[in-house]
Amino acid sequence: MKKKLIWKFNIVDIAIIVLIIAIIAFVGYKIIGVQRASANRSMGTITYVVKVSGMDKALYDEIAACVPCQMANSGKFIDGNITGVSSEPCELEYEEISSPVNYAMKGYARVPEDKEYVNAYFTCSASVDLNDLLNMVGTQEIRLGRSYYVKGVDFEVVGTVVSLKKNGK
Repeated sequence: MKKKLIWKFNIVDIAIIVLIIAIIAFVGYKIIGVQRASANRSMGTITYVVKVSGMDKALYDEIAACVPCQMANSGKFIDGNITGVSSEPCELEYEEISSPVNYAMKGYARVPEDKEYVNAYFTCSASVDLNDLLNMVGTQEIRLGRSYYVKGVDFEVVGTVVSLKKNGK
């Protein structure tokens, strides 16, 4: 007498099949969602100016020799360029100094008469997604009045974004 093998479904088998179908549906939804998101991207260019106040003139001259250059962030190049730099003279009465032993200890000292200072203006241009509200360049957000680190391969300075313009492609 031959036995017929009949597959009987129990609750565990049904749960596993439903789980596999749910995982396949979830992965398919994510793949379609990524394709839709990449199709909706509207790339454009953002041009902004960063003002660095009270920069030493000798430092400005060294940095100006490096411009124009590609922007860098976290040791990598990013899709942006520092296209120009300009300056205007500025007068400082005091400068902030810190202790070489303890950086948290800060004070103010009178500026020597023979030292020159300038306000530097860095013009930057980068590709961004125009649909994104954050205006992210590298890991930094570009907004008027916000602090911004201008980073090239050979230098890094911090300033304030004073001008912002978006150009669609």
